[in-house]
Amino acid sequence: MTDEEQPNSLEGRKRFLVSSLLLIVGGISILGIAGLFLVSSPPRLWLSTFLVPLSAVLLGIGWGLWRLKRWAVYWAAAAFAVQIPFVLINNVSYNFASGLGLYITFSSDMDLRLLFRVGAAFEAILGRNTDAWSFGVNVVAVACFIALVKGIRNPHNNILEQPGDI
Repeated sequence: MTDEEQPNSLEGRKRFLVSSLLLIVGGISILGIAGLFLVSSPPRLWLSTFLVPLSAVLLGIGWGLWRLKRWAVYWAAAAFAVQIPFVLINNVSYNFASGLGLYITFSSDMDLRLLFRVGAAFEAILGRNTDAWSFGVNVVAVACFIALVKGIRNPHNNILEQPGDI
């Protein structure tokens, strides 16, 4: 058996624990942002009603992944999949990062850019009028997604909670 196949090996656990920490840090960051919106003048309650459940979901998935729950691996892979794209087109913008974002983007002025974010970022805008466009990928989200999918597909992966385990 290789280190990755050992039930309690650090190598086998690492791919899940790093992703777990990123989700937990992102959830805590989003919760902090929601708190700032609540104490701002005037309070932005509508934003906090969206951010608090998002934070709870990320924290729950991160905690489940930390405890090596099989269901959390699937949800974490989905959470990182939605963090991969960075899109800015005329009237539409979308990007989301939980914990850490390292974007490689290509823009309308033919520039290749590197964008780094720590914490959490979420932007989804319809109706911004701009002539610029930009596309990119979150390299951290791609790496976490690949590591999680490899962990799911590994038939010798016995570090995850098995069905029926409590």
